[in-house]
Amino acid sequence: MTAAAALATWRGWPAPLRAALIMLVASLLFAILIGLQRETSRGVHPFEVAFLRVLFGFAFTLPWVWRSLPQAVRIDRPSLRLYLCRAAIGVVGGLAWFFAIATVPIAQAAALGFTAPLFATVLAPFVLKEVVGPRRRMAVIVGFVGALIIVRPGLSAFDPLALLVVLSAATFAVEMMIIKKLSARQPADAIVLWMGITMTPLFLVPALFVWTWPDAWTWAMAIAMGFVGTAAHQVFTRGFALADASYVALFDYAKLPFVALIGWVFYAESVDSLTWVGAAIIAAAGAYVAHRESRLARHPIILPRSPDAADAIAAPPAAPSAAAPPTSLPPTSLPQGGNGRPS
Repeated sequence: MTAAAALATWRGWPAPLRAALIMLVASLLFAILIGLQRETSRGVHPFEVAFLRVLFGFAFTLPWVWRSLPQAVRIDRPSLRLYLCRAAIGVVGGLAWFFAIATVPIAQAAALGFTAPLFATVLAPFVLKEVVGPRRRMAVIVGFVGALIIVRPGLSAFDPLALLVVLSAATFAVEMMIIKKLSARQPADAIVLWMGITMTPLFLVPALFVWTWPDAWTWAMAIAMGFVGTAAHQVFTRGFALADASYVALFDYAKLPFVALIGWVFYAESVDSLTWVGAAIIAAAGAYVAHRESRLARHPIILPRSPDAADAIAAPPAAPSAAAPPTSLPPTSLPQGGNGRPS
């Protein structure tokens, strides 16, 4: 079969099926990226790993935004303040993530990383003035119960470093709020470009205090982090272009079994039953939040009399459109990571 025939066959498959397959590939790439982060941390300090991840991620991203560089570098003062705020918050969360990933079992870290959409839902009314109804609030509570099952505070299995992953997820949710504000002012290429411009030097500062020159293997792992991370985000974006966000977001949770397999094969890490139970609860809550947010985005709300009515009153369903990728995605539909964490 020629390449043209294979492409024609691929395009002939239903869009939801193609989206599912693409998202499974993206989840595998994100899982590999987490494994590369763990492997790189065996050679250098986690703060240095964070800097190398951002540096090479930025380097591999530049070709994608090069053609729009003249327009992307133009920025107004309010947007610059948002970029700097996002960078500062991102550094805190990124350092927390990389410090934790060096020791916390990677499957446990990946599972706790799924709480980011729940934090985004909590923050949305305060930051974006969005209405969150009772069903989504209950889903958030259920999701955090799942996180408590994984962390198990007060029990012998409790690892304080796991709380750093929760901190990372919370800061990532704040970043998503800022990105959503920026997307109304700046094109996507500008957001990607300025993320690298602002975050790379900020990650360098803590790395300098613990810097040791990486050996050849660590350099290879660092470069691989940049390449795999860029590829994962590109594949992920194409998956969202093919189907409804709430459907596609479900496949992001496939990252967990991939990460668990990598942890078991390469680091002899096993995943206990409570971690799987907690992860399933978080995934179910996150999937429901994504479904509700996608539904409310498609269906205009009809004069809700109170915040609680927002989840209950909607116009008749409209057919979803997947003709083009969205310019900005709802926080619940984004991959659980950014240029530095967890993906």
